Amino acid sequence: DNLIEDNMQDSSPLYAKFIQYEQPYKVLLYTATFDTACGALSTESILYDLDKWNNPEDHKNWQNLARKIWAQPHTTIKGFIKQYKNLTQIVIPNSGHQVPYYKPEISRDMICKWMKGNDFPLYSAKIKTMEDKP
Repeated sequence: DNLIEDNMQDSSPLYAKFIQYEQPYKVLLYTATFDTACGALSTESILYDLDKWNNPEDHKNWQNLARKIWAQPHTTIKGFIKQYKNLTQIVIPNSGHQVPYYKPEISRDMICKWMKGNDFPLYSAKIKTMEDKP
């Protein structure tokens, strides 16, 4: 009962606080493609519209940042990642709200890589155009 008033409050200003510190915290936001409670598009929207970045140029850079594919091996897609300074956002495909339940191996790998500061094997998506056709 004590949390009822907090349940639907906008917490996006808290993200801005974590991102804008001089000694920023590492921030990891992960969501799933089939999450109907806290969907990937909602997280995208919050980060895209977050207007309280310490440096407006950083916010613009985030908005224009291309998402990369996290695949390991190269043909096994584990997620879709945007990384900028201390902020990492990962979308896990074919998972529901409880990502560690639906994708335990990927979740463990994601958390370990992020906590240790290890690089994710990332690839840029090649978008086919009409010119690519034979």
